[in-house]
Amino acid sequence: MVGCVGDIMVDNYSVASSDSGMRLLQSHVNGYFRFLNGRTKYHETIESSSRVEKELASKLVDNAFAAYKCFLMYSSTALFKGAEKSMLKLLFSDITSCSDWESKRLKCIFCCVYRHFSDLCIGEEGIMKLLLGRLDHSALVNMQMEIGLKNISIFGENTETIFHLIKSSLNWGCVEQHKFWGLIRSELSGSKVQVEKVILEFFYLNKLDENVSAIAVEGLLVLSNCCPPTPELVAAIMVLPNNVFQDFAPAVLTKWVVSNASMLFDSLAKFSEKVDSKNGNLVLHDSAEIIINRSAISWLLNYFNSYGSGTDISSNFSISMLCKKAM
Repeated sequence: MVGCVGDIMVDNYSVASSDSGMRLLQSHVNGYFRFLNGRTKYHETIESSSRVEKELASKLVDNAFAAYKCFLMYSSTALFKGAEKSMLKLLFSDITSCSDWESKRLKCIFCCVYRHFSDLCIGEEGIMKLLLGRLDHSALVNMQMEIGLKNISIFGENTETIFHLIKSSLNWGCVEQHKFWGLIRSELSGSKVQVEKVILEFFYLNKLDENVSAIAVEGLLVLSNCCPPTPELVAAIMVLPNNVFQDFAPAVLTKWVVSNASMLFDSLAKFSEKVDSKNGNLVLHDSAEIIINRSAISWLLNYFNSYGSGTDISSNFSISMLCKKAM
């Protein structure tokens, strides 16, 4: 699937433009902004009833998008075969028709679309690239806040879908990639997504090019630093491959030992126990043999040399056993 940015239109989403005048999506959004502008203009007279009006506006917007979704469903049935794909094409066409609007209003469209059409939009590369290409940095920051408040989700919880987007992003421009990672960090750092699976899938890509993947690795580094050191995530960091970005694992461990040392070493102890018992529940990439990341082991040795190997922290796991697994 290819995205749409600037003057490049995606074949998978292209739909002949309608000559019927104002599109329904544009009409809904224009009406919503006229309502907001009216509230601002007559703020003194409506202040006492602002809560009621907010609830009413929210209900009206929900109903409008429910009607719009029905409209898309019937239109797609009439125009195409395969309702889901055709609905996506029509939705994409409508969003594209609004793409020359000011960034604030366009941000509202994307938020509404992800809120009311999550089943169609989450993980869709074309809509993602349109968003990244059209919204300015201010609008994207506001969108990150919407994500942080759990008002919308643009990535979902499917790790395969997220990994597909990350892998595709390696072919995007630098500005697009940085914008993309700002959004993905905002959502994944506070979600139930198994970040460890995404990290392992990425680092075990065949022929991972350090130059091409640099922005993605930076994004994963900051994302890892934002996440708590759970046993699953720590296990993933400890078994990263040794051939690329050797300092990734120790950089994450250094951040965690400052922010959450107790949880980090509890997780390391559990990881050590599972490795020692050859427990099959370890979160690992497809591999018959467990090989510990050498840089992570070096970091642990340096840490214990500095703070003493007889501390309570180190008493619960075997550093010597982990060293053998790193050979």
